[in-house]
Amino acid sequence: MDMLKVHKQSRENKVQIRFHEFITTYQKDSQVIYAFCEGKDDLSFYRGAIESLLRDNWTVQMWEVGGVDNVIELYSKLNWRNYKKFQIVFFIDRDLSEFTCFDLPKEKNIYITDNYSIENDVVNWNTCERILTEVLGFGSLSVDEKNTIKDLFNKEHSNFIDQLVLIMAWIVEWRKCKQKACLNEIKMSHLFVIEHGKLKIASNICQNVTEYIHKQCSLTVNQQFNINQACTEFRKNDRHKKYTRGKYLLWFLTEFCLSIQRDYLKILPSSSTKPKNTTNFSHSNAIVLISSRYRIPQSLKQFLKGTVELTVKKHKGN
Repeated sequence: MDMLKVHKQSRENKVQIRFHEFITTYQKDSQVIYAFCEGKDDLSFYRGAIESLLRDNWTVQMWEVGGVDNVIELYSKLNWRNYKKFQIVFFIDRDLSEFTCFDLPKEKNIYITDNYSIENDVVNWNTCERILTEVLGFGSLSVDEKNTIKDLFNKEHSNFIDQLVLIMAWIVEWRKCKQKACLNEIKMSHLFVIEHGKLKIASNICQNVTEYIHKQCSLTVNQQFNINQACTEFRKNDRHKKYTRGKYLLWFLTEFCLSIQRDYLKILPSSSTKPKNTTNFSHSNAIVLISSRYRIPQSLKQFLKGTVELTVKKHKGN
């Protein structure tokens, strides 16, 4: 059996397992919200948002299904005459559908992210400030010191997105050509470093970005492809600010915060602040610490009010 068939069979098995778990646990009149999302990280980001609208006696049963295709397939398996539609919610990434013409479902109980993924809404100065003050011990920074770091964050965040245009343009091309690529194998730490809060190219590690990303994803470079034109297209109407891969942005946020922790005296040489860090913060636990500190985007709030909150209010036990 070739790898494509193995992948397809594995995907189908996961859908079947999740579907079976759901139908054997679902109770229409229970005080439970049922939810499905694409990946494990999504569990952290969406669970808290759902919980914020529940009363004390309500619970959440949530599953990651393993990708947008699986979420959509599982949705299609449900006979909605047998279920309360707003008691069961689904979360999927917009991803690069803008470029690949992938038709996303338009259902009232399916949330589609505004940008590439939920992480795109997570990575901003507000989240960064909370990590610095609540996790890394910078709670006593002055207003001027915070503004200095804020300006640095916004500048380097924008710079990082610009630097990723080439990579994202290639990813769009791979998607259009239906070439499978494990994007997690493109390691941001192989391409960039952040020192004193400033993004730098790790040129000593990776000399040619195009060759690197193709090697990491086990793909051959298409020499006929006009990458310059593709980059221009990806930037059109500032789309690169919406469609940069969220997990890469999350790496930037984590690495930026670690840089501030490590180099703050060089960034703020006149500072008298002595950070009191009592929590370990690293790439291995960043999602856990970040997911409880991001501001829920307005579109997600409205979606949950029209589904989860409505279900809770209408429940006969209330």
